[in-house]
Amino acid sequence: MKKRFLRRLGLFFFAACFLLGSLTVPAYGMYNPPFEIQAQSAIVVDLSSGEVVYELNADAPVQPAMLTGMMTTILTLESGMDLDNTTGTMKQYIQDTLYQSGAYLGGFLLNEEASLRKLCYAVMLQSACDAAMMIADTVGDGSQAYFVEQMNKKAQEIGAQNTTFTTAYGRVEEGSTTTARDMAAIAQYAMEVPGFLEIAGTASYDGGPTNQHETLYWNSQNSLLVPGHQYYYQGVTGLKSSFDTDAGRSLVATCSSGGVSYLVVLMGVPAYDDNGERLEENLAFTQAADLFDWLYSTFKIKTVVEQGKNITEVPLKFCWGQDYLRLMSAERFTALMPVDVEASSVTYRFHLPQAVAAPVERGEVVGTAELVLANEVLGEIDLVATETVDRNLLLYALGGLASLYSHFWFKYAVVFLVLLGAFYTFVMVMRNKNKERYRSVRHRKRL
Repeated sequence: MKKRFLRRLGLFFFAACFLLGSLTVPAYGMYNPPFEIQAQSAIVVDLSSGEVVYELNADAPVQPAMLTGMMTTILTLESGMDLDNTTGTMKQYIQDTLYQSGAYLGGFLLNEEASLRKLCYAVMLQSACDAAMMIADTVGDGSQAYFVEQMNKKAQEIGAQNTTFTTAYGRVEEGSTTTARDMAAIAQYAMEVPGFLEIAGTASYDGGPTNQHETLYWNSQNSLLVPGHQYYYQGVTGLKSSFDTDAGRSLVATCSSGGVSYLVVLMGVPAYDDNGERLEENLAFTQAADLFDWLYSTFKIKTVVEQGKNITEVPLKFCWGQDYLRLMSAERFTALMPVDVEASSVTYRFHLPQAVAAPVERGEVVGTAELVLANEVLGEIDLVATETVDRNLLLYALGGLASLYSHFWFKYAVVFLVLLGAFYTFVMVMRNKNKERYRSVRHRKRL
């Protein structure tokens, strides 16, 4: 506890120095944590807005390893099968595949059966490769390859364009690849799948009896979730950890505190030192904790605009004695901002009509305003009328005439009539001249 307190105190000191030393304060997407991230790639997402707070080589290819279990669980939960009454079986080919492979196992014996729900817990908590293959066999209608095909199809649908799975359980092999950004996308999608967070946020699970065990019990390998563990971090809500000798440590973790939730993805965190000795400290967990400390000490939800605040005005037409209509915010807007940045620093970028024509009802949406901080758009609010304004019929009629006068076809018609009148006048003048000439000729003839 003392070691953790000193680490947090140090983080607070460095974060304070970093903020005080900044001459200008950009939006949080411009910040870097005041410590080195020891990972091949990483990404941090503000879950309320989906904005990326920090990233490191987020598009670099890395191995998904045991994080593959998130996709296996997604497909299971979305399969439409009865999770409690549909079972998977530990078949001979599954045992042969995993025998002496060094893979994490859930403790299933040959021909043992377990419900799909229990198997999902084994996959997410224990990274149980046998459970993952049992799921793939059942949901994939007896075909591991078909199930993996569906995993890759789902990854594309989610938007994880740079992800390819080769197994249901995450064995590191040629062809399997992902990125930190893709893992963040998969995690955010998974959190919306009914039942996923309940499984991914469980510290331990009693699977109860099977046809070969009185009970099967699994503890989460995501130690941030486990109360009493040295890496336990209050507020962590999930999701999945991974370790592989070749791929190193990886972690997808979510944390919620004070109404703010973050997603941290760390890929390829070192598990061994330069001499090949396994590190005693799990850097994936300690770095995730450091990132959460930094995030919650550096950013805060602030009210940028209160509902009903007078924002601007717009020219008003057809209203006697009033030339402008005042506009107010339609709703309250809050945003995650650096703690040392005042909400008054936010500026408006308006999208309004040149003028508004009466009648207008109070609360009627007239336009929008983007809320901008350091050239980054925090969000957008509707601007509504602050009052009801009636139309003046005389001004409306005059405005209609003015509009008519300015219309292209009206101008065209006027020009046409003028020309037609001139032509008619010319014709009549010529006709009268001809009549006069004709009369003069007749008069001479009579003489």
